Amino acid sequence: MTSGAGLRARYPGDLRGDLMAAALDAVRETGVAHVSLRDLARRLGVSHAAPKNHFPDKRALFTALATEAHEILATELGAAVAEVPADDALARLMAGGRAYLRFAREHRGHFAVMWQEDLQDRSDPALLGASARTFGLLVELAAQVSGGVLAGRDPVLVALLAWSLAHGVADLSSGGALDDVPGTPDPVARDTALLDLMTEVLRRAVEPGAQSP
Repeated sequence: MTSGAGLRARYPGDLRGDLMAAALDAVRETGVAHVSLRDLARRLGVSHAAPKNHFPDKRALFTALATEAHEILATELGAAVAEVPADDALARLMAGGRAYLRFAREHRGHFAVMWQEDLQDRSDPALLGASARTFGLLVELAAQVSGGVLAGRDPVLVALLAWSLAHGVADLSSGGALDDVPGTPDPVARDTALLDLMTEVLRRAVEPGAQSP
């Protein structure tokens, strides 16, 4: 009987990493629901049992992908915010929003998987830590936004509001739902314009009397 170690020894590469990459390709091609370990094994030319050496089931695979997605998103959020002066809280929050939209466009597979919580092990320590880092950054940014009607508001609620706005645009845009909407044909320009509009709405809430430029 062939051992799991033997299977791993004969695979010319990082089977775990290649399974995750193949899963992301499959998600982009056919959607989350159609991903299976058997199909991934076929794509990589290994036995149908080989993936189970790394992922006992699809839930374990999606948990790993969601963890990776949160790690990437948190890193990109942090890098985007770091480029904005610390004394401009709203600009920092919106920089995070732009990074979120960019992540959704450039990592469509990760973006699709990370919010499928029913397909993940939500008790997994690595996933919990990674997702806490992502949301922690959002709350930290939201907590810095004060003044106007948002003064004294719970930063978690402000973070949820900003996240909901950005996520709604990201989800519709990355899924192609906005492609046929009249207006700017370039999705990047369209997303930027929508985020600019959200920025103006939030700025008016934060800064009473603020006028459009």
